[in-house]
Amino acid sequence: MDKKRIALLLLLFATIGIWLFINQKSSGQDIDQGAEPAEGISATDLDEEQKQAQNPTSAEGANSGFLPTEMAEPERFKLLQEEIQKMSECLEIQVDPLDPNEDINIATLNQSLQKDLGEALMEEEDWNSTDIRTSSGELRRILVTSRDADQRRERVVRYSAFREGQEVELGLSSEQTENPSETFLASLEKDGEVFAKSYAKKIFYASGDVLSVVEKDGKVFSWNISHNGKGFSCSDADGAKLKCQCQ
Repeated sequence: MDKKRIALLLLLFATIGIWLFINQKSSGQDIDQGAEPAEGISATDLDEEQKQAQNPTSAEGANSGFLPTEMAEPERFKLLQEEIQKMSECLEIQVDPLDPNEDINIATLNQSLQKDLGEALMEEEDWNSTDIRTSSGELRRILVTSRDADQRRERVVRYSAFREGQEVELGLSSEQTENPSETFLASLEKDGEVFAKSYAKKIFYASGDVLSVVEKDGKVFSWNISHNGKGFSCSDADGAKLKCQCQ
C-alpha cells in the first residue's frame, strides 16, 4: 500500500474519532442522570406531581364536591371568600371571614353570621338523606322529611332504589314510615354501604332572620338567607363554579 493511501486512511479514522467524541459529550450534557432536582424541589415531590398528573381524579375528582379549605384548593377558597364578602355587602351586615383551615359546614357558616344576626335560637331539620350501595351494586336512598302536624313535629321516611334510571319506592308499612326510630333507620343502612349523607336545616336567629342551608357529607352545598327585605343565596357549591345572587 502506498504512503498516500495510508495517509488518507489515517485522516479518515481521525475524523471519525473526533466526531464520536464530540457527539458523546453533547449527549452527556443533555441528559445528566446524576443531576440534582431544582432548588426547593425534592425527588419525592417530583414523583408525587407526576403521579397526580397521571391520575386526573386525584384533585378534581376525589376531592371535588365541596367547599374546600384554603390549604386544599386556594383558588376555590378565594372565590368562596369573595362571595361571602358579597353577601355581607348585599345584606348590609358584618360577616366574619371563613377560617382557611376549616371545612365550611353548617356550624362554621352559622358562626360567621352571628356577629350581626345575634345568637342562633333554634335549629330545625327539614330533611336528611342517606345514600347506600348494596352488595349487588344497586343504589338506594333513605329520605327522612320533617313536617308540622297537630302542633308537633313529625318525621316520615321514604326508602327507594334507582333502577334503570328510575327511582322506585321500596314498600314500607305505615308503622315503619311514620316517625321511624333511629334503630329502624340504622337497620335500613345495613342493606348496603353508606357513601353519601345530606341534611337540610333552618337556623333561627335572635334578629328574626332565618338561614336555610343544605350540608352534604359534612360540607355546605347551598344556602339562602334574607335580612331587611334583601336576600342572598348560593348553590352548586360542589360544582366547578359557585352560583350566588343578591335579590
